[in-house]
Amino acid sequence: MKNYDAIIIGAGHNGLTNAAFLAKAGLDVVVLEKNDYIGGATASLELHQDWKYSNCSYVCSLFRPEIYQSLDLGRHGLEVVPLQGSVTFKQDGDYLGSYHQPTVWPVSYTHLTLPTIYSV
Repeated sequence: MKNYDAIIIGAGHNGLTNAAFLAKAGLDVVVLEKNDYIGGATASLELHQDWKYSNCSYVCSLFRPEIYQSLDLGRHGLEVVPLQGSVTFKQDGDYLGSYHQPTVWPVSYTHLTLPTIYSV
């Protein structure tokens, strides 16, 4: 059986960040995750066929630039895109949308066909 210097339980963004810093410091690290995907709250998941969402992507604004720079995450493909708008779908089929660019808002969105969403 292999021995590790550190065992990280959970491959969410915090677990992966801790594992990366420990490995960067020279420790032999293993990360254990119960799900079949990694990233925790930062993962983009498919709720319905061809419809992906990121359940906590709005908290990217809280992502510390020191972590991004220290782990050279841009070189590994991470691109942080600032939140420019949002939409909330209501059970009655209506929706509430906002867009944070004054030259675009208000715009008529009556031409959109919204997906049918079922509560489970």
